Amino acid sequence: MAYSLFENDYKTAINNILKNIYSDTDYWGKGHGSNYGIVKPITKDDDINWSNYNFINTHWTVRDDIILPLFGSPQIEKDKKYSDSEINTEFFKELWKRRLEIFGPDSKLANVIINTINRTRKSGDKRENFVKLVLDSIDGVSIDMVSQPGGTEDFQGIDIKINSNNNILPSGTAQIKPFKNITKDSENWYVNTDLRRAYTTDYLIFGKQSGQEYHLAVFTNKPELFKFLPDNQLIIPKKLIKLLINYNTITKNSNIKGY
Repeated sequence: MAYSLFENDYKTAINNILKNIYSDTDYWGKGHGSNYGIVKPITKDDDINWSNYNFINTHWTVRDDIILPLFGSPQIEKDKKYSDSEINTEFFKELWKRRLEIFGPDSKLANVIINTINRTRKSGDKRENFVKLVLDSIDGVSIDMVSQPGGTEDFQGIDIKINSNNNILPSGTAQIKPFKNITKDSENWYVNTDLRRAYTTDYLIFGKQSGQEYHLAVFTNKPELFKFLPDNQLIIPKKLIKLLINYNTITKNSNIKGY
């Protein structure tokens, strides 16, 4: 379930662990926007100015595929705070005890963690570039790529800024996520996507490439109105849809449906 209490606790726990390990070392410093974090690479494949270790806190593939198996893949109670769940409490206690083994600069898992994050971030960069290409094709709209690792926009979850004199899509900030499919009924849109936390951007944009076409769904971001079903089904009220776009990557033509 997205936005779970466990995931909030996990993010806090990882932040505390990384600060505990690195804050008194030369790995620690200020990134873009005066945000503190790990500013030196942990491995040869890491980012040289803002370590990808800084993204472990919200990188669920690392958590689910690397970290949880180290603890026997416990049956975490995701809708409970750690203090209300013996399983969650025990997990966080053990995570803290093994923090150097798992997250330290000499961890045997460092390469695996960094390479896993690198793969995800590369696919995210590709998706953001496609979204820019598609939205730039709308008359009166231009896109700024603003997300810098460790920057203020990065911390706020801002991937792009939309500059517009077009009422179809007014100016604002946006977070971009992948999706598998999207359907609707008379009241809601149903988006199959792995969305793990709320964002404060103006828009939530979902992108998907299928053959020669790139599909975009743009929603006004009102996370307090979102609901979730099992199997990563995000329910968004019908009134929040702004645009559906099919963009042909060969002809550069857009089929735009505004609401």
